[in-house]
Amino acid sequence: MRLLSISYVEYKEKEKEWKYSPVELNTINLIVGKNASGKSRILSTIKGAKNLFSSQTIPFNNGDYKLIFTHKKSSMEYTLEIFDKKVKKELLTVDGEKYIERDSTGVGQIKGEEKGDYIKYKILENQLCITRQDEIQHPKLLLFTEWANAVRYFKFTTNNSFSVRPEKDDKEPNDNTLAINTFIKGKERFKNKFVNSIIGDMNEIGYEIESIRVGEMRNIVVEASFPVKFTGLLLKEKDCNSEVNQVQLS
Repeated sequence: MRLLSISYVEYKEKEKEWKYSPVELNTINLIVGKNASGKSRILSTIKGAKNLFSSQTIPFNNGDYKLIFTHKKSSMEYTLEIFDKKVKKELLTVDGEKYIERDSTGVGQIKGEEKGDYIKYKILENQLCITRQDEIQHPKLLLFTEWANAVRYFKFTTNNSFSVRPEKDDKEPNDNTLAINTFIKGKERFKNKFVNSIIGDMNEIGYEIESIRVGEMRNIVVEASFPVKFTGLLLKEKDCNSEVNQVQLS
């Protein structure tokens, strides 16, 4: 199975909405663009699709996907809408015919291929139907798992490092390998001159930002037995209504 097209919207119709139009893919692809044009985000959302098809529950907070795959002579279109770590819509069509249809309550129907009928079901709001494993009734769903298992994502940068801290912590930036700690120390020592220097350098290479600061990255969720807070760098781009967090940067 091969991915032909992907489109993505994050925080749809909200102040911090981020999206890109359908990206058409071939067997070999080269993505070229200016700084901050979304190249890394396209790759990370493909990785996000891999994580979706590999998980029993939703692995992130928010995002709407539309993915088109081809397998042999069949076309499969998968639409997924997620808000607040809950599925709002899940739809899979195969050659234009519904295979999975599900609403925000978890109620839906799926095609059983043994008899060609539709089977009703209800699952939890944070669960996906696409990850069902049934060779007899739903063999086409296994293709998505196989695709996810075959995807490899290699990241050749470490400057996106951020910190995970318990809520009660001294917040002393001692680890110099983290970009956030370097920023904190630089601002403490050189004040706004340090911040303005970074903004100027970023603008010079085509990454037009207005501000940079340290703050909580609220769209990252982790299951933990104790309260944790993800802290990182937040940037305000000139053409965006809200801040972009560190893990979303190129």
